[in-house]
Amino acid sequence: MTVRVKVCGLSHIQDLNAAIQWGADAVGFVVGFPESPRNLDLNRAQELIKRTPPFLTSVVVCPYKTHLIRQIVTELQPNALQVYGNADGGKLMTTCAGSKVIRPVAIGGEGDLHKARDLSRECDAIILDTRVKGVPGGSGIPINLELARKAGKLVAPRPLILAGGLTAKNVVRAVKIVKPYAVDVSSGIETTPGRKDQLMMKAFILSAKSVGDH
Repeated sequence: MTVRVKVCGLSHIQDLNAAIQWGADAVGFVVGFPESPRNLDLNRAQELIKRTPPFLTSVVVCPYKTHLIRQIVTELQPNALQVYGNADGGKLMTTCAGSKVIRPVAIGGEGDLHKARDLSRECDAIILDTRVKGVPGGSGIPINLELARKAGKLVAPRPLILAGGLTAKNVVRAVKIVKPYAVDVSSGIETTPGRKDQLMMKAFILSAKSVGDH
């Protein structure tokens, strides 16, 4: 199985078009994190999602705020929501009805593996990122690949999405070690926070997919 690629933190139509052109499988849009350079208001996110073609998965990355999630599901109708914050799994799945639910887990030590296992029981996929104090995701700091590999075995058969400091230079090794369902990139293809470099994006997607059957 060739690994799937999610390009996250898109905020410009040129970057979305590049992700489409180079074969991304999913695109991510950040909503509800005003401190992020990749944050979008609902209108801008809706505009980009409407430009996302069929068979390309749209993912909205948001905090666990019930009112906001209901707005996103109703107005944006993304294929999936990647929800940060402590949430009741059953309630969250009900609130997101119609969209898949991806739960993030920050990995910093062996103890975090149990959280990944437990959360996998109440969502559609797990995304792993590097634990960084005060930063929910997108730090660009490389993840511990051995811990990520162990987490993947614990959450199976739920899909594991690998994030955490991935670039075109290290994604092949990461895929070979962790064997994730998908990889996620944001800061690893940026020259300035919030703006993607299209050549770096191309290199990342092609590198990730070059691994082939893993």
